[in-house]
Amino acid sequence: MIGRPMECCRERYVNRGACREEGNGMRLLTSRVIGVWAIIFTAMGLADQARGISPEELKKIEAAVPKTATAKPARPRKVLIFSRGKGLSHSAIPYGAKAIELMGVKTGAFTVVHSKDPDAFKADNLKQFDAICFNNSNRMDFFKDPVLRKNVIDFVKSGKGLVGVHAATTNFSKKWLLDWPEGAEMLGGIFNGHPWHEKVTVKLDDPDHPLCAAFKGKSFEITDEMYQFTGPYTRKTLRVLLSLDLDKTRVTPAHKKKMRRSDNDYAVSWIRDYGKGRVFYCSLGHDHPVFWTPAVLKHYLDGIQFALGDLKADATPSDAKPKNSILTWKKADDSLTLLNGEKVVWRFNYDRTKPVKPCFHPVSLLDGTVLTWFRPPDHTWHRALWFSWKYINHVNYWEEDRKTGLSAGLTELTDVKITPADDHSARIEMTLSYHPPQKPAVLTEKRLITVSPPDDKGNYRIDWRCSFTAGLENVVLDRTPPAGQEGGKSWGGYAGLSARLAENLTEFKVLNSKLKQNTNAHGQKARWTDFSALTPDGRPAGIAIFDHPSNLRHPTQWYISKKSPKKNNFSSAPLFDKPYTIPAGKTLTLKYRVLVHAAKGRAKSLDAEWKTFATGSK
Repeated sequence: MIGRPMECCRERYVNRGACREEGNGMRLLTSRVIGVWAIIFTAMGLADQARGISPEELKKIEAAVPKTATAKPARPRKVLIFSRGKGLSHSAIPYGAKAIELMGVKTGAFTVVHSKDPDAFKADNLKQFDAICFNNSNRMDFFKDPVLRKNVIDFVKSGKGLVGVHAATTNFSKKWLLDWPEGAEMLGGIFNGHPWHEKVTVKLDDPDHPLCAAFKGKSFEITDEMYQFTGPYTRKTLRVLLSLDLDKTRVTPAHKKKMRRSDNDYAVSWIRDYGKGRVFYCSLGHDHPVFWTPAVLKHYLDGIQFALGDLKADATPSDAKPKNSILTWKKADDSLTLLNGEKVVWRFNYDRTKPVKPCFHPVSLLDGTVLTWFRPPDHTWHRALWFSWKYINHVNYWEEDRKTGLSAGLTELTDVKITPADDHSARIEMTLSYHPPQKPAVLTEKRLITVSPPDDKGNYRIDWRCSFTAGLENVVLDRTPPAGQEGGKSWGGYAGLSARLAENLTEFKVLNSKLKQNTNAHGQKARWTDFSALTPDGRPAGIAIFDHPSNLRHPTQWYISKKSPKKNNFSSAPLFDKPYTIPAGKTLTLKYRVLVHAAKGRAKSLDAEWKTFATGSK
């Protein structure tokens, strides 16, 4: 009887010492069979497993379950659905069990066995299964038994699958009655509270991934209890598929009191490889309607098929450096992008149709970790990595109207030539016109930007050469005076090549060539200034800007803003102390290098980089 397929209308239970089969008045009792705890499949109708589910709700689940599987099973598959709730048992358990069972029935992707009995995890019982599903199971303190622990670990590592639904992560730590670090590592995270239980927006971290196909490339709204995770959770080991979109989800002071992730990384589902096996987890599944939401059920079906090994999908961790970089170009009418696989390394943005400042965003590491912030709410004119003067002949070219994105003085692109090379370097040539609205240019710029290919460490360089030529009249370049000067402000002094650092970076550190750190570098002259930080998964990275010795007032002064965890930006500021006048018909040329580095900025290596840039050596 062990391993015998059941008819689609049967429900199975694993029982201690003996197994029971009931239905239509039939009862069959068995005991051990050749030393193996027997698992006998019941002939009870599906409606019995749906106990507590109303007929109307059952119809909704049946209508929402996918009709076909994405992948054809390589062989008949069997899934153990373990649905034991202890203490705070979730009322959604029968809903999840029924939905997963019906997935198998409708699609033929797998059959299921239902159990609440820890004996299901005895080695001889597990042999018949291809995957285990922890269906809202919580406080599984029976795993204090080291033999059962080893059985499950060996099961998955041997090439089989593990699926976790919602409360599956409320295990594996002392807080949840079970200190099992290896189990937590296998599943991927430990529940650490739920700041939200309301309508939220979920974004697709990996929209082109096969397991995200159900959502058709679009974020979605859902009402459910949203978890946050601690312990072993990290994108270094997990491929995160879905996460909470905080930009589109209500975040109140009450929420913030409960939010415990400094990186604002609130994952919703993920996959991972574990030994030769595969793991899929999704936190959606507290509220009953989740289990009659078609896209979510399709996501679960695809996740189960991944865990079974039938749906092939890339489980490379989200923040892992690709073993083999595959760099390609993507060119559009308004941008040039360097891609590493599906990840954006950098993108240069420009607009031929309206006078907005060209900029780089995102500026990322080789693995796609974004280091810049484009148009943040506090200063929507901060364009990630960009160049802008403040005042030209007393007209403001820096700040922009929040709605139109335009400044009082216009920076207009009049010509552009972009040449991506086979070695993944790029050359960008531009002509820019600076003028008040509906008036002729007062200043013209010839800009040449060259971008190096990433080196073996993932670092790359962006070299700027800007030549500004005055028109028929003198051009006065000015700024808001800094504190201590007549009319000065504490925030005065900025204008020039600037970078705004991403909001989810942490532990920012500023360092300049005079070894001044953080705000002590503000207003100081230096050959270079570096802004380093930690990425959301704790890796050091940063952006450094180098001032060429031929530049105006070299070594330049620097504007440093490090006022809060989310407001970190800096600028080369040749006008910091005083304005500058370009005589009519004359040209001012400025040269800079931007180094994007995948490590902590260190004075010795940054000095060496500046010397290379200053002398033109390679």
